[in-house]
Amino acid sequence: MTSSLKRGGNSQNIEIMEKTMQWFTKQIIGSALIALPLSLTALPSQAENLTQVWQLAQAEDVQLAIAAADIDLQAEKRQQAKAATLPSIGATANLNYVDNSAIGVANTGQSYTLDMKQGIYHRDVILQSQQVELLVDNSRLGYQLAEQQLIMRVAAAYFAQLEAQDAVQLALQEHDSVAERHKEIQARYDVGVSNLVTLQEAQARLDMMQAQIVATRGQLAESHYALGEILNRELSSLSPLPASASSIELNFLPLQTLDVWVADAEQNSLQLQQIRKQLQVARVNIQAEEAALTPGIDLIAQYSHTDNTHVLYGADADQYMVGIKISMPIYTGGYTQSKVAEATLLQRQLQRQLQQAQRSIGKAVRSAYVSVDSAQQLVQAREQVQASAELAFKAMESAVDVGSRTHVDLLDVQSQVFSARRDLAQAKYQLLLSQLQLRLIAGSLSPADLQTIDALLL
Repeated sequence: MTSSLKRGGNSQNIEIMEKTMQWFTKQIIGSALIALPLSLTALPSQAENLTQVWQLAQAEDVQLAIAAADIDLQAEKRQQAKAATLPSIGATANLNYVDNSAIGVANTGQSYTLDMKQGIYHRDVILQSQQVELLVDNSRLGYQLAEQQLIMRVAAAYFAQLEAQDAVQLALQEHDSVAERHKEIQARYDVGVSNLVTLQEAQARLDMMQAQIVATRGQLAESHYALGEILNRELSSLSPLPASASSIELNFLPLQTLDVWVADAEQNSLQLQQIRKQLQVARVNIQAEEAALTPGIDLIAQYSHTDNTHVLYGADADQYMVGIKISMPIYTGGYTQSKVAEATLLQRQLQRQLQQAQRSIGKAVRSAYVSVDSAQQLVQAREQVQASAELAFKAMESAVDVGSRTHVDLLDVQSQVFSARRDLAQAKYQLLLSQLQLRLIAGSLSPADLQTIDALLL
């Protein structure tokens, strides 16, 4: 449409084109705003901070619920192990009728027996109880790990939505600025001061910004739904990170060397603690399998009552018995030896897994430490880039005013300013996430870290 324009030509056609383009622009932006999640338009007082979002996630997260269910499962196994050390009581009853046609005698008989057994010493039972306690501890470690991983997933989804919100807002701001420049160029073209190429370049830039609004809108919707999946609900608004937050303010980790971080991870990493706990279970399991060949001692007691109506020897009788029972397997066909060998091999396998996990955790800590340092330096560099871009924009405005540079040059520099703002915001979120990631690997991530970040949010 713009290619048909001629300098000083039909002003009516130009006016129609301009109104049409304005209507089209409003429709595009309007539809984008309507489709945006409410997080962009909600009142600040309704905003949820990071800690509040994490608390909501605790009640809804499936992975955390699975870890909690495992604790309950192991608690039931503990109860089962405890039951093996308590007395067992059983009862039997019999009612008989006998008709002996050879001697012409019929009789009835009834009896009941009450048995009780109390284990005095069973080494395998004792060791199995120890195993269950270790498994309960391991399930608690699993819950703590799931809790820390949830903190990380919530933070990542939270900042992804904030980053998407920033992208939409910056795209809208840049669109408005480009539209204003386009309007100025159109006015200059109408009076013959600007040329058609400049007008077309401005129009192309405006079209590009409209497309960017649509793209960022889609990214915001995806991030909104990703956070909603964790929470099983949608939030109206999130507390944003102020643009004024500096790299120094964003760095909340304690000042300690890489070696200290590695040592802390060796001690506190929940993954390593779980494998160590599994190793303890394996050691006790070897002893429990070996104990299958040791004697078992039980206290047994029995009371029985018999009532017989036989014509010759019918009578009532009561019998009491108390004793000690010792049982010991002599030969099991090699089964016990095989179980001991199996348990020993499992222990060796876990030892290798521990060695591999220690190496992996050490590498992960070093990588995360470098990522934090790089992220902090990147924020500082992005801050400088933004400051330089804004100074360049002001200088370009002055150059355009005196006629030494064109409006297209100004649009290029303006695009660099908004790009620098987007990059800086992204770098800030990455700095926060990289610190949380280092905490997670070291096993020291906690809700207190979220509260520290909340202090920075608006």
